[in-house]
Amino acid sequence: MADNPFENYGLLQRISDHNIPTVLANPIDAMQHISFPEAVAQRIMRENPELGPRVDRGLLDMAINFAGGYDWAAREGISPQVAKEMARAYQYKGYADRPEDSIQDYYENVAGIEAFTGERVPAGKLIDMAIEYARNKAGE
Repeated sequence: MADNPFENYGLLQRISDHNIPTVLANPIDAMQHISFPEAVAQRIMRENPELGPRVDRGLLDMAINFAGGYDWAAREGISPQVAKEMARAYQYKGYADRPEDSIQDYYENVAGIEAFTGERVPAGKLIDMAIEYARNKAGE
């Protein structure tokens, strides 16, 4: 099992990890990113129905998490460190009910963040990268 990014994760750290100043400095990107996971999910499902429905730990879920991390990291003014902090704050919301899923969702976001190398790839390429990541993680 991966290290638990939520171990000893207190309220003050969570508030800090939300990086409100970054969101306020990048409001358009923040708004666009909010709708990104659903938009990419719809496209992946339409173009790759063999991945099945979005369920915890499923291929589609892993691909969406990867793509979401990449999308946020690829936006102007978002450093990899800030993206990781914000991913941790975001994924913590499900930790009480689904701890292992929240941990893995966070690491899938981080993989997407780390896949961004400075220049955003086209959406189709990102989807291919996300699906490849999910299949590799699932051992397919």
